Amino acid sequence: PKFGRTSLIRNKLDKFYNDLTSENAGRWVEGFGDLPDGLVRFALTLPHWKEGTVPPKPFRELLEDVNAEDMRQMQMRGLSSKYQQSIGFKEFAGFMEKKIERMFV
Repeated sequence: PKFGRTSLIRNKLDKFYNDLTSENAGRWVEGFGDLPDGLVRFALTLPHWKEGTVPPKPFRELLEDVNAEDMRQMQMRGLSSKYQQSIGFKEFAGFMEKKIERMFV
């Protein structure tokens, strides 16, 4: 398969922060060799808050906060710039906007 219409989205990136180091962050993004080379992939954290409570901020602000934290955490772990474009909701949303535009224009 060519995976031309497939994108892998791994959410809950924040759950992996403590497991990632400068030695393994790039390999983790690549799937430790278990993912096909041509597969477009993203890792991101979605906003979350304690169940049964009101979100502490508007959803859009929460989304911007977790995106910034994903980027900060992965940069702290020395993730190569080659992989930075696959980290965070902002990168994923930008990719999808362009892909949809190409498909329907």
